[in-house]
Amino acid sequence: MTSTVSDEILLHAMPVPGGSERIPYAFTEAEKLWQRSETDFGQGNAIAAAAGFMSAAAKLRLPAGSAHDETAIEARCRAYENAALCWRSARAYALAKKTLERAAAEDTACAAAIRRAIAQLPGGGP
Repeated sequence: MTSTVSDEILLHAMPVPGGSERIPYAFTEAEKLWQRSETDFGQGNAIAAAAGFMSAAAKLRLPAGSAHDETAIEARCRAYENAALCWRSARAYALAKKTLERAAAEDTACAAAIRRAIAQLPGGGP
């Protein structure tokens, strides 16, 4: 899958698991949400796109140590970053900060990436 560009904003592509381990169905569900979010963003519906990326991240909350957990973590981090980019495009800074701060508290594996995304928002940095 390639990244999507809209209004000079480049969204991250969803990482795809490799190897011989069975790929959890969560990746299929997340990929559908991811693709829909890219479409929404490309059509100018950044708020819906952000919500979709957050839903994709939620689908990828696999048990720690399970097959493809590292790829799921990478994908979640990218999904949060994409959501932040979408909210930034919509100038929905307060919604972005509130939602991403909650995600950082709940998804400690991606907390650093989420905090970096918050810091990129106007008024989001320390």
